[in-house]
Amino acid sequence: MNISKEALPNARPVDKYLEFLACPYCKGDISLNQEPKFRCFECNKVFEIRDNFPILLPSFLLKSADWQMWKDLDDKYQKFYRNWSKKKYLASQFISEAFYDWVDLKDIRNVSLLDVGGGDSMGRVIYWKYPEEINYFNVDPQINFLHPFYLDLYPKIKEIDFPYIVGVGEYLPLKSNKFDISITIASLDHYCNPAQVFREIFRCLKPKGKLFIMISKHRDLTKNNLGVRIFEYYQINGFFDLTKEMIKRICALSFLKRGLSSNDHIHHFSSLEELIRLLYMFKIIRIKEAKEGNQFYIECLKK
Repeated sequence: MNISKEALPNARPVDKYLEFLACPYCKGDISLNQEPKFRCFECNKVFEIRDNFPILLPSFLLKSADWQMWKDLDDKYQKFYRNWSKKKYLASQFISEAFYDWVDLKDIRNVSLLDVGGGDSMGRVIYWKYPEEINYFNVDPQINFLHPFYLDLYPKIKEIDFPYIVGVGEYLPLKSNKFDISITIASLDHYCNPAQVFREIFRCLKPKGKLFIMISKHRDLTKNNLGVRIFEYYQINGFFDLTKEMIKRICALSFLKRGLSSNDHIHHFSSLEELIRLLYMFKIIRIKEAKEGNQFYIECLKK
C-alpha cells in the first residue's frame, strides 16, 4: 500500500467496532491478537491489519480467475482515478447529487450504514448533514486514496473516523442483522457475482432494513459529435431536464471520451427490469424505483 498517510481515509481503530466483524469464510466471531492480527474462533483463519485497515479477503478468492479479471479491470480504473482532477470531479458530481436527492437520506442520524463498494467514501461528508452521528462502514477491495483537492473542498473529511474494511461484497466480513441501511452506488457492475453480493447485503441488514442501489446503463458514447450524442441519448432515455450546462459538464468527463466507463466493468445491466429480477431472488419488498437518464435507482426493504 504505497500511499502517503495524509492521503489515506481516516480509518477507525479496529478494536472500536470488533462487534460488527465476522470471518469472511465461515461468518464466525473474530478476535484481535497481539501482533495485531485477527483470528477466527471457528475456522482459525488469520487476517492482517494495516494502518487500521483490516484486510478481510478470503485467500481462495485471490487465486481465482474471477479475481484476476476484476484486478485487471480495476487497474484500468485506478489509473484513471489517479489522474482525476478537481475540475473533472466537480463536473461529475451532479450524477451522485441526483441519486442522494432521490433517496432522501440527508437527515439520517443514529443509524448503522453499510456502503458496499464505497471507494473513497466521500459521500459520508458531502451528502449527510450529521455524518458524525452515522455509524458508517465501507467495504471495498481497494483502499482508495484521497486526492489533495478533496481535503481542500471538504476539510471535515479528516475529522471523522470510520471503519474502512478491505473486503468484497460476495464475502462480507460482517455479522448478520447488524445494519439499518445499506447503499451500493455505481459498484454493483464491478462485482463478479452481483446475486451473491445481494445475498450478503440482505444477510447483514436488520429485518426491515433498507437497501438503496444506483447503477448505470452502459452505452458507447465515445464516437464523434459527443455532445450531440449525449443530448440525444438522455432525451430518448427520459432525462428531460438535461440543460446545456449539464451537457458541458458531461463532455468535460474524460473517461467518456476515452471509453473507460464501459471498459472497467465486469457486468453491464441493460435495464431496470433486469436488476429487479435479480433482487426478486431474495425476500424483499420493493418500495420504489426510477430511471434517470443513464442511471437506475432502486429502494427496497428486507422482509
